[in-house]
Amino acid sequence: MRETITDNIIIEKEISGQQYRLQAYPVDEYIEHDHGQLKLHTLYMVGISDNVVFDHTYKTTSYGAAPALMSVIPGLGQFYKGSTIKGICMLAGVAACGVGALFCENERADYKNMMKEQPQFAQKYNTKANNWETARNVCIGAAAALWVYNIIDAAATKGARKIVVKPGKANYLSMHPIVTPNAGGVSLTYNF
Repeated sequence: MRETITDNIIIEKEISGQQYRLQAYPVDEYIEHDHGQLKLHTLYMVGISDNVVFDHTYKTTSYGAAPALMSVIPGLGQFYKGSTIKGICMLAGVAACGVGALFCENERADYKNMMKEQPQFAQKYNTKANNWETARNVCIGAAAALWVYNIIDAAATKGARKIVVKPGKANYLSMHPIVTPNAGGVSLTYNF
């Protein structure tokens, strides 16, 4: 069963001896599961007067280019879009690869120093230094791959549903692309 509230609600209420006429317009609703019960929550815009002009609202999961730009710092775009666990995983993964690369480089440098200090074991230490160098490069490659994936994920996946509010009475100019079978162009619209 699906039921959605779409009508304006008008309530006449006396508050502190003064009569008010409240108008409410539903914006969004969601269901919460609470210990075996379902609770319906509805978000309303409320105005006081007979001729209220409500703001224009719409629901979207699109966040534009901001999450991709924010993901220069791994995980920040995912946090912005409401994917906290994914953001933590991105940040922790890149950090772990970075720490791994530093550790491997430190070990490689130690073996290179030991080659100079103990030339009789130079071949053995050189092999170990080369192994640590390979591990370092793998960590750097993994960090870079995860960082690039983080940006692509922030740009391509949908985020948590949000409500966008545009002022109801504001004058604004908007541009929209137009494509027809014979032509293409840009439409300018002025809202007043």
